[in-house]
Amino acid sequence: MDPGVVYLRIPLFEGSGIADRVNELICKHVTDATSDIILDLRDNPGGRAEEANAVADIFLDEKYLQIFEFRNGRCIAFKSKPGALDIWVIVLTNRNTASGAEMLAIALRDNHRATVIGQPTAGYLFGKDFAKLSDGRMIVFRSEPTILSPTGKDYSATGLSPDILVDESKCSGEDKILGRAIQLVRTRPRKDSSQKPVP
Repeated sequence: MDPGVVYLRIPLFEGSGIADRVNELICKHVTDATSDIILDLRDNPGGRAEEANAVADIFLDEKYLQIFEFRNGRCIAFKSKPGALDIWVIVLTNRNTASGAEMLAIALRDNHRATVIGQPTAGYLFGKDFAKLSDGRMIVFRSEPTILSPTGKDYSATGLSPDILVDESKCSGEDKILGRAIQLVRTRPRKDSSQKPVP
């Protein structure tokens, strides 16, 4: 990995303490010379929304994370806390980036805090449920609540389209998505300084 870049892969959001662990790794590896964090959410099926939101909270300063919309018109908005790490984030996604992992990618991208690279996400937010019929077919139906992005968009039908679309196929072991992220880091204008997270 290039100097000045911190790479973090989060395989899932099941269990507690994941966001704390992410913050520990950031505190350990991020320095004044760090320009970018690559957050790899590929093949992350999601898990606990509160853990995904806690990771978003590391990077977002009092920004909306998502909006829960109910059929009766009631809405609940989730917002990050004050104080955030001022380093650009590059999020890697694919078709298996789902649920809480999607929510994290959407929150960062829609708040203009990240560039998303890879493939569109699964579109599997909490607003979808599945039922299996006796013949093996699956029925997909919408349940409450509908999960909206910070800008009020519903990604449950389409998933989040990346800013930079990259073929996921690997040739000779080459990771094209990660390679494109590194290329972006090398060509993106640098900031003069970065703020380290508070341990």
